[in-house]
Amino acid sequence: PADPPPDWLRAIPADAPIALVTLGTTFTGDLGFFSWAAQAAARAGFVPLVVVGWNPIEPEEKGKLIAALPTGTRLLNFVPFDHVLPRTKLMIHHGGMGTTHAALIHAIPQIVVPHAADQRGQARRVAQAKVGLNLTAHDVKQGMLLEGVRAIASDDKVRQTARDLAAEMAALGGAARAAEAVETIVTTSA
Repeated sequence: PADPPPDWLRAIPADAPIALVTLGTTFTGDLGFFSWAAQAAARAGFVPLVVVGWNPIEPEEKGKLIAALPTGTRLLNFVPFDHVLPRTKLMIHHGGMGTTHAALIHAIPQIVVPHAADQRGQARRVAQAKVGLNLTAHDVKQGMLLEGVRAIASDDKVRQTARDLAAEMAALGGAARAAEAVETIVTTSA
């Protein structure tokens, strides 16, 4: 990144493993998810970053969420992925296309708890690719999130598979190669 990292990120020791917890930028309705995920991450030795997006949360509800988060958790509306993801060791999220892809290209093991729409497909693909786990909301309520975090955090094979997949994706050429492919299709079909 060309800009400096945010102060709150610089305040986290460089060797502290970060777990990013998010439901994306628009869906913030499951406040229990944030607290359960942050608790599981903290209990497994991660510094939780809970990112709730920009939807307003009633002050009373926000107060309850803050009270339910473990000490040391950063509660944020937004994080600059360019700064945060290179330091992130685990993502616990909803399975949105952008979030899932960001974790993949940064070789971050992930736990996906889909909430709606295409998220279930993303969650299945994460598990099929062996770069993370697909848990249901029921699994989370049954306490399986902590087990999942501990399993992912200690599994060298998952981390290596995530690194291998990220390298494979990088070798495909990224946005520049995609733009070339689109230009080729447009040019040849005109």
